[in-house]
Amino acid sequence: MLPNISAVEAISRKYNVGRGLAPASRKDNIIMLEKLKEIIERVTPGIDVSTVTPETKLMEDLKLDSLSIMLLAMEIEAAFGFQFTEPVQFVTVQDVCDYLATKA
Repeated sequence: MLPNISAVEAISRKYNVGRGLAPASRKDNIIMLEKLKEIIERVTPGIDVSTVTPETKLMEDLKLDSLSIMLLAMEIEAAFGFQFTEPVQFVTVQDVCDYLATKA
């Protein structure tokens, strides 16, 4: 656990958000997963995020519909300080993590 800084600040510092992203380490992936769980919980409060893993499928396992996916994308943009500029299809939580780890 990182002392006295939020997950967003930790991720922003590690990845230099807005200036390109470095490859993610295992620890970075855990931090990113936890941040994504927070976002998922905000978008769909009824979901038990303790069961969310990198392999969790957004639509099948979490039952996210198209509106929830759009809200998720908007929350991700706000949390990570960028905008999606091209269509992206995420199937799993890991797909989101992989995209964020390579986003320049």
